[in-house]
Amino acid sequence: MIKRHPRGVLPLILTNMFTRFAFYIIAANLLSFLSAKMNFSWDELNIAYAIFYFLIFILAFVGGFIADKTRNYKGTILKGAVLMTLGSIIIAIPTPAGSSWIFFGIVCPALFLIVFGNGLFRSNIYAVLGQMYDNQEYTKMRDSGFLLFNLFLSIAVLLAPGVAEGIRNYCIMRKGFVYDFDLPQLCHDYIANGKNMDRYCQFEMLASTSGQGTMEISEFASQYLQVFSTGFSIVFMIAFIVMAISLLIFLRYEKKFPIPANLEADSFSMDPKLLRQRAYLFLALFGVLNLFSFASSQDGTILPIFVRDYVDYQKIPLSPNKLMLLFSIVVIPIILAIFTILRKKGREPSTLKKMAWGMGIAAIAFIIMAVGSIGLPGYSVLREMSGLSDEQRVGPVFLIIAFFIWSIANVLFAPLLNSFISQFARPKHQGIMQSVSLFASFFGNMLLFLSFMIYNHIPVWGSWLICAAICLISMIIMLPVARKMGRILIHNSMK
Repeated sequence: MIKRHPRGVLPLILTNMFTRFAFYIIAANLLSFLSAKMNFSWDELNIAYAIFYFLIFILAFVGGFIADKTRNYKGTILKGAVLMTLGSIIIAIPTPAGSSWIFFGIVCPALFLIVFGNGLFRSNIYAVLGQMYDNQEYTKMRDSGFLLFNLFLSIAVLLAPGVAEGIRNYCIMRKGFVYDFDLPQLCHDYIANGKNMDRYCQFEMLASTSGQGTMEISEFASQYLQVFSTGFSIVFMIAFIVMAISLLIFLRYEKKFPIPANLEADSFSMDPKLLRQRAYLFLALFGVLNLFSFASSQDGTILPIFVRDYVDYQKIPLSPNKLMLLFSIVVIPIILAIFTILRKKGREPSTLKKMAWGMGIAAIAFIIMAVGSIGLPGYSVLREMSGLSDEQRVGPVFLIIAFFIWSIANVLFAPLLNSFISQFARPKHQGIMQSVSLFASFFGNMLLFLSFMIYNHIPVWGSWLICAAICLISMIIMLPVARKMGRILIHNSMK
């Protein structure tokens, strides 16, 4: 699978996989960590989480800009990995719970090092991956290289939260306690207010079912928080070890990663007409991708609500998001094999045509969702009912089939977008342009509130048909854009 790719691809893939694994271990525990360690309320948790992900988004642009300005992509990646490693070890330091100075003196700086390091790392590692395929010997393998990159990334994203949760829960169970997300906050409340706390009855009930045993409830509150804090320190120490492994791999194979060539030669004077055409087509492409993302991002909006209210999903051991990640891992080798066959026959389509295929495939998944939803009461009607019985719920088979097809569409979207940008971007703008790929779904995601309004006012199957129509429209618009973009890329390769 790796044999026909550039020599440095596998170390780069492993560097990214271990780095993302460590990052998602921390991200998966962030809310429960802040709740247990710092006694954050739900509002404070939401604000902290929003700031964390906003910084991830913004600092990706900063990282791309720095690498382009210094023309040192490998050095910028290395600095990002070092900062993330430092942040991981700092946040793993055992500290007492509930002190504001700990948050502002230790936790905040550690989290900033992690998100800033991620910003330096994330976009630029895609840029270096693309540079590996600028060599004419490997250029036909570019899309396959980005899909392999995504395969290992998906494995990291799938496993990291489960590993973190397992370690944390094992630490708690060793002391005879049971994990409950709300319990640390209630323990803090009890320590501060005693029996005068607002939810004392709930706290007393949870304490008795979570391992209080014969100990006094005040002793239980302090011990539970201490055990929780120890569990998080161990989890974050694992993240530090994994980050250190990633850093060592990068340092060991750094000389095999390319130094971008012809940065000076790229300063040729481009025909203003061609430059405008490039800009218009790029904006048209991002408009299409944002339109498509409005439909394809329903896994974070109405899909979980649909699964909760209408589907008999309890027998499936994985959440919908994890199931789709698992399907992606299964699907990528199949797609790579198909691309290989087409390449040998000289019929492999362009990157953007493959993405257009993905849009059409997503439409099929939504049509299956619509067919499986026929006869279900609308969401507004369901809210007036007491809910559906198990007999009234639909089986998960049609949903699993739709998820499998949907995972194919997702595989042909994000990884291949990064592959296309690595072809389209001028050498001296590779870092920032990989950051710009985040805008491919930014505006579509901003409009996701409309999906709730649609879901609330029309039959359930109608919502899925609208998503299918959006995917088909996106594909129809994408195909002529792909043809024109192809001509521009051919023109650039002749320069």
